[in-house]
Amino acid sequence: MDLDNLSPSSPQLESDTLPTRRIRRLTERAKAMLEDELPEGPGDLLSDESFGESQGIAPSSEDPKRSTLRIRIRRLVKTAVNKFGLVRTYHGHPSGVPKSQKLDFLTDDLQPTQDSPPNPPLKKKSVKDIIHPYPNISSFLFNRWHWDGGKKTKKGRTDFIESVAKHPDFKVDDITGVNFDRLDAQLAENPGGVVENNGWTESSVPIYIPTGKKGTKASRQETAARRRQARVEDEDSDPEEDYATGRKYLVHGLHHRSIVDIVREVFSGSDSQRFHWHPFEEHWTPPWDENSQERVYGDLFSSKTLLDEDRKLQSSPPEPGCDLPRAIAAMMVYSDATQVAQFGQAKLWPIYIYFGNQSKYERGRPAARAGHSVAFLPSVCLFL
Repeated sequence: MDLDNLSPSSPQLESDTLPTRRIRRLTERAKAMLEDELPEGPGDLLSDESFGESQGIAPSSEDPKRSTLRIRIRRLVKTAVNKFGLVRTYHGHPSGVPKSQKLDFLTDDLQPTQDSPPNPPLKKKSVKDIIHPYPNISSFLFNRWHWDGGKKTKKGRTDFIESVAKHPDFKVDDITGVNFDRLDAQLAENPGGVVENNGWTESSVPIYIPTGKKGTKASRQETAARRRQARVEDEDSDPEEDYATGRKYLVHGLHHRSIVDIVREVFSGSDSQRFHWHPFEEHWTPPWDENSQERVYGDLFSSKTLLDEDRKLQSSPPEPGCDLPRAIAAMMVYSDATQVAQFGQAKLWPIYIYFGNQSKYERGRPAARAGHSVAFLPSVCLFL
């Protein structure tokens, strides 16, 4: 190529020798952000920025015809930029900002660390508590041998002699007069089950199965009227009542808990100290342009929906005589079929509640036990 005959504006010179665009080199701050790092908590709270918000128009007490516009002053509270370039903006001064745990946050379930508290010593149980409800060792040994295995064989007879009859604590007089049927009934009970008096309730739910008949305007009006009457006279109504285009059935065996009890139990626990009660906006500041920001959505408490609902809650009138701070319990409902047997098609449909106030990094840990059972749906098979 003859360089002497090429002018500076020659297209051949531009395509062969000049770069097509400027190559921007990463700064040290940008390189640090691209490294593999665990999540970091927010920076420190900075100064407040006040802005006005219209709260509503109320009539004046002096002149009913005149109206007064009340302006509520809210504050924008921002945090300092952390090492990932993230900044939080709170609409109002938060009562507390949970900090992320240390770098061993995602692995502290596998092995203890130096900062982790030592495990409390195990409380020793007495022999009487271990073999409860058996009154003595002899009855426990005898009944365990009785239910161990199916049909008794020659080997079972040998096991009885070795494990029961020759046991130093076994005495024939101790099993005399013991009611083993009553002991079996006590062992069959499930104190922690959903049918016991531990917060669970069993109810019946009405469902409507269409019959395939084509409905008319008169039949739909009749069905609506009968359903309204059934709600008023629920106790006296027929549990299986025919309607114009459907039939009402009662599904029995729905076990459920009170959601209010779950909220009270979770929010009063130690894990709630790391909950996010104040939603916020989160922005990312690129290291090469500190004047631009991009909105970041990482958790439920940084979503637009929760921010809007929290603003409605804080702007609403409080309960009479209550001056406590108010927050939203962000409940997330989840359900999926669960196989309850290794063989067969037996299924169970549990319903769980997770709280969006908890960080997703902690909520996803199995050891956090963040899922709370709220109901169990029964399986129904109807033959019409």
